[in-house]
Amino acid sequence: MFRKARQSDAKAVYEIYFSPEVYPFMYYSHMPLQAFRKKWREILSAKNVFVLVKKNELAGYAALQRLEGRCSHVVDLSMFAVKPGMQGKGLGKKFLEWLIAKAKKMGAKRLQLLMESDNRKALTLYKKFGFKKEGRLEKFYRRSKGKCIDEIMLAKPV
Repeated sequence: MFRKARQSDAKAVYEIYFSPEVYPFMYYSHMPLQAFRKKWREILSAKNVFVLVKKNELAGYAALQRLEGRCSHVVDLSMFAVKPGMQGKGLGKKFLEWLIAKAKKMGAKRLQLLMESDNRKALTLYKKFGFKKEGRLEKFYRRSKGKCIDEIMLAKPV
């Protein structure tokens, strides 16, 4: 089941977001749960955030944000993650299908995203859905011990 995210989802999202398998590919630096609850409230007020629920358990989350002005036909996909214990079971594929359909309903002609270049699982999934690389920002994301990772932009018409 897919639904709009709620403030009450903050703890479950936090646990996925900062899990060792997901956190390296997320935007925010680690923070305590209380700080994340505040950040989650800000995210919910700025973006269309959705969650995937499987057997009454939050299994994933993602955000869609429509751009404005002359780019109002473009929708950004961000924060897309599936709970580590539930990965590899087709949930990410189903969620992405649903998100693409949702973007179309929002009037999107283009769906785009930014991602770390070393996130091979995600890149494989996005390529299966027809996303193509359009650009690269070198050494964009800082990781531990000063290592930096490139960011790539992917997009597809919808």
